[in-house]
Amino acid sequence: MNIKGSTYSSNLFATSASQKSMIAEISTLEANGSAQVFSQIYDDACDVGFIIHSEKTSMEATFYLDETFRNSDGDTLEWLLLPTLESQRKFPCLNGFKVVVIND
Repeated sequence: MNIKGSTYSSNLFATSASQKSMIAEISTLEANGSAQVFSQIYDDACDVGFIIHSEKTSMEATFYLDETFRNSDGDTLEWLLLPTLESQRKFPCLNGFKVVVIND
């Protein structure tokens, strides 16, 4: 199993250590990486998400798309991504962590 997918700098996200979360707007990610923000993260599975590169530690963690939130008209409001089990094992501080991407 090889990890692949788009990689984004941690500087693109607003981070709240106390709430164990990171937030970014989809347009910011699109402007700073691939036109397709969520892509296949493993070569042998259909999970989609992306990798976040920490500018503080130079470490990289992989996040998978867990849920898409829509309004009553069916328009996407935001996406929720969670750290993969592999990233949680590698970085225990990611347990309970979430990434929210807002559809602006």
